[in-house]
Amino acid sequence: MTHIPSPKYVIFSQRLIEIRVKRGLSQVDLARLAGIQSPILCHFETGNRAPSFSNLLKIAKALSIDLDYLTGTSDNPSPGPILRTIFRNIDPRSLNQKFLNELGDYVQYLALRNRKSNKQA
Repeated sequence: MTHIPSPKYVIFSQRLIEIRVKRGLSQVDLARLAGIQSPILCHFETGNRAPSFSNLLKIAKALSIDLDYLTGTSDNPSPGPILRTIFRNIDPRSLNQKFLNELGDYVQYLALRNRKSNKQA
């Protein structure tokens, strides 16, 4: 039986593979840089599993790529100065799950607020 990835993960999977290959990294290389297991990265690339917020941060940081680009909400692959500061100052491995959940909720809130603001403009 062939697995068909969820449409919402297709862009993420495609961009993850595209960026990893452009950087000349194997799955093992990227997994090591991101601090995750290579089989998990393989599942992300095939769309079999959705990454946690923590894993998204780790992958984006390891690839020096904008999280919005990686997840398909932006077509700009370069992280802005604010995101570079966040990635430089926060090690997601040092954050507890409750904080990561709250951070993810807040990021979603800000994204929604931004979309509403852009529609009104």
